[in-house]
Amino acid sequence: MQPGLTTVDKMLEGRVPGMIMLQNSGQAGAAPKLRIRGTSTILGTREPLWVVDGIVRVDPVPISASQINDLDFVNLVGNAISGINPNDIESIDVLKDAAATALYGVRAANGVIVVTTKRGTPGPPSVNYNSSISYTRRPRYTDNDVYMMNSEERIDVSREMFEKQIPFVGTPEGYEKAVIDYFGGRIDYDTYIERIRRAEQMNTDWLGAVTQDVVSSNHSLGLSGGNQLSRYYASVGYTNERG
Repeated sequence: MQPGLTTVDKMLEGRVPGMIMLQNSGQAGAAPKLRIRGTSTILGTREPLWVVDGIVRVDPVPISASQINDLDFVNLVGNAISGINPNDIESIDVLKDAAATALYGVRAANGVIVVTTKRGTPGPPSVNYNSSISYTRRPRYTDNDVYMMNSEERIDVSREMFEKQIPFVGTPEGYEKAVIDYFGGRIDYDTYIERIRRAEQMNTDWLGAVTQDVVSSNHSLGLSGGNQLSRYYASVGYTNERG
């Protein structure tokens, strides 16, 4: 059990020698791709074989011919069991060598991940509830590892470029546009100064405009029990993972 992890593939990261995790998308909910025995094919699949309670699992989402080349869609779908509740798992075995994978034939060429889920135990009904809440802080300009110019420093760079007659490339905005408009006779001196002062004090928080602090939660409720003749185990889970 590893708190704060909501998918099986993330639970395996850093736990299995030789297993490579490929996170190709930063989108929330995107599942990483796993490689157990490297890249051993040119055109075929490189994904390991997932086996849950003795049943081989395939990708549960049908992919059309037009979507199979869409990397964003494929990365979001991920692998066959990325949606299994980690709290329902009893054990995970990763098979790499030929002898261990011989049972599954040629489909096991890229390795096998065997997942065994929990079973009910004889006795009175037992209820288990697990909950976790995680907080992810967005980056800020005040962080020690973020070294960015403020607007006034940015204007100083532009002013130095004009003094050294360095050619300007791109669409002029802010200071550059004010200088071009002033020397082109399109605005007067007072408007020119007003635009420069406004550009020096802009300081747009771009990190705040495109990112957010995130609170994610994961809840799981399980019911198990039984007798010597029959056993039962049922569970329901809810995950809210935001980007």
